[in-house]
Amino acid sequence: MNELLPGDKIQESIIFQDSAGQAVAIEMNKKILKDRVSDGLKEEIETDRLEVEGVIVRLKDDSPDPVFWIKTFDNRLSKISLPRERRTKVIRFLTERVPVKVFGVGTKKKYAEVIEIDGIEENAELIIDHIGENLLKEPIRAEVSFEKYDDKDDFWVVSNEELGVVGVDDTVEKARKVFEEDLYEYFLFYRKVPDNELSERTLKIKEKLIKIFS
Repeated sequence: MNELLPGDKIQESIIFQDSAGQAVAIEMNKKILKDRVSDGLKEEIETDRLEVEGVIVRLKDDSPDPVFWIKTFDNRLSKISLPRERRTKVIRFLTERVPVKVFGVGTKKKYAEVIEIDGIEENAELIIDHIGENLLKEPIRAEVSFEKYDDKDDFWVVSNEELGVVGVDDTVEKARKVFEEDLYEYFLFYRKVPDNELSERTLKIKEKLIKIFS
């Protein structure tokens, strides 16, 4: 860009004709043009910036342009370019089937495609602080996983081992809704059961649920 712009002591301008046929001169001021180009590039990058959440399901690194694929939280496939310096981490996430979040620049077509990765991190937990319009007294940490359920196809699973609540469906959002509905049903059930009829474990679950919802 510096080669195209005139030197500081040289005054140049571009002449345009407007819709009325009048000549309009725009000065090629170096700072103004650089600022405009810089702002335009920043806006373009922000428009193309993507976040992809899911689990790595396939890796192809035996080509000049290695890539991997993510099964996203909303049950789509996203293609991600694989930088060599992130190969070890990606292989570990693929082997362990750990849900991840990828940050980068790319395009959105039928599926998101990340061309340049800014970062990749583990993303196996949801914080649930409300159910519907009801704000919970104590937020719940729920684990997110992608696994076979009842020996059938792979599903997204949202679960909390302490409370014994599991939500399963083909997207994380649907699984979360199942989890929340079952959690509330557990609360309605346990609060009606006398303490002396519960085991030590189920009594702890009841106390936890009352603390969360009351």
